[in-house]
Amino acid sequence: MTKKRRAIPRTSADAAVGADATASYASPLVSSSPLPLAHEDASAFGVAATVADGPCDPVESASDLMTDKSKRRQASTLRSLADHYDALGYECRHLAQRLDLLLWVLDSVAVILTGGIILELSLATELLIWMGVQSLLVALQLIATAAIVYSWELLSVMMGFSALLLWQAKTLYSMISKTIPVPRSQR
Repeated sequence: MTKKRRAIPRTSADAAVGADATASYASPLVSSSPLPLAHEDASAFGVAATVADGPCDPVESASDLMTDKSKRRQASTLRSLADHYDALGYECRHLAQRLDLLLWVLDSVAVILTGGIILELSLATELLIWMGVQSLLVALQLIATAAIVYSWELLSVMMGFSALLLWQAKTLYSMISKTIPVPRSQR
């Protein structure tokens, strides 16, 4: 069993001495602290612990302030970069739409040109076929005309040659008949 210690009563003089000591000990800390003390009658050890360990340390407060400024600066920079990238993305999308429109126009022009070229080729092919057929017909007509003319010429030559042969035969017969004497019975 341990005996409880009885509290020693403090006199007014002891309280005054303790208050003066507390004030003299805490005054440098209070003057250097950026925040006022919550209780004026705080003990010296409590004030020292609060100033040294709590958020009221000037060094820690300055570092926290610098950290907050750097964080705000980084956040502002990130927002600026985000806005810049958003604008860049919008420009890229706008450029992609223009490129799609340009490709559509080029595709349409290519289709039209291809159709025109095919039509021209078909017309040229038909024209060549028609010219070939016409040339063939003209050639056949020329061949037929030449054959007819040649046949007529050949027939004319043959008829002339036949007439010449007949005339020669008649002449020869008359010459022979003149050279052969006629019998007296036939005179």
